[in-house]
Amino acid sequence: MATRMPTLTRRVLATTVSGLALFGLFQTAGCGDNFDPKSLLNSYRVIGIQADKPALPADGSTQVRVFDFDPASLQGARTTSASVKYAWHLCLYSLGSAGEYKCAAEQLDLLVPGDGPEVTLDLGPNGLDLPGKVPILQALAAQFLGTTTPITRLSAVLELTSGSPEIGEVKTVKNLTIFLPGDPEADKPNHNPTLTNLRVNGNPVCPKAGVTEGCAVAWPAESTTLDLTIELGDNAAEVCTPSDLAARRCDTETGRESLFLTWYTTEGKLKFGNTNQQTLENMVSLPADLLNPDETVHPVRLFVALRDGRGGLDVAEGYFSLTRPLKKASSHRK
Repeated sequence: MATRMPTLTRRVLATTVSGLALFGLFQTAGCGDNFDPKSLLNSYRVIGIQADKPALPADGSTQVRVFDFDPASLQGARTTSASVKYAWHLCLYSLGSAGEYKCAAEQLDLLVPGDGPEVTLDLGPNGLDLPGKVPILQALAAQFLGTTTPITRLSAVLELTSGSPEIGEVKTVKNLTIFLPGDPEADKPNHNPTLTNLRVNGNPVCPKAGVTEGCAVAWPAESTTLDLTIELGDNAAEVCTPSDLAARRCDTETGRESLFLTWYTTEGKLKFGNTNQQTLENMVSLPADLLNPDETVHPVRLFVALRDGRGGLDVAEGYFSLTRPLKKASSHRK
């Protein structure tokens, strides 16, 4: 019988999150009659959800944003189309697969204010008031696990429903660590890792914000194999807490986070769909006949997602265009 919150988290919440994560993976990856790799973006897809504080106190707040791909972004627009709608929920205690992933109590299924790709998750008394819901959580712990030991940590489930009737709808989940009063690791924050310098054949690709000085905006269409590289920011792999090490969410030999990268492209085939912190290079092979007869340029979009195993995430994006063979690769210069 469980007597401590970490056991509650492992038995109920962590199991639920694992099931939900798989559900979200299948939802966002998509299923169909074709056998395109998961790394090929040919329909609406959620790349990941980032919280600027993956672990936070029960009265704290965090900015949450979704990184998603909308095919409309390839039609001259660098942002997701206005047709995409977003709905956010935070479940503090899920019943798991046996309960169809519903919250254990209506009071714990919280609608997060905001309908855009970025929202503020305010847990304090003037927001979702998580501290005021601790008695409900404690009662559920007693009901399901037979313990009256004070709960000190939650693995809450943040659920996003996004899309539209035209492009489809997906559900994506992310678990957030929430420290309640008395947790011995509450003073050990977890930060997001960072990605920098996404490059194609050694040249930086243009960012989502648009063309910047020196970024590569075009490549000749006959360059069907392009080398990709990415760099990690300083201190990307943080030192882990004892509970993370015990749960094997980190490398037990180094005591630090294990970093994993997922690569995506809107065209061609990537050499690797997934790599780790030791492999920051990749290659994309593009079909020689990619351009239609009436096209002079063809846009390509790249994503690289970095995860640290403890809820941390960063995503790098890049844009460039393939041009007709007579045009040479160019870079924008002021």
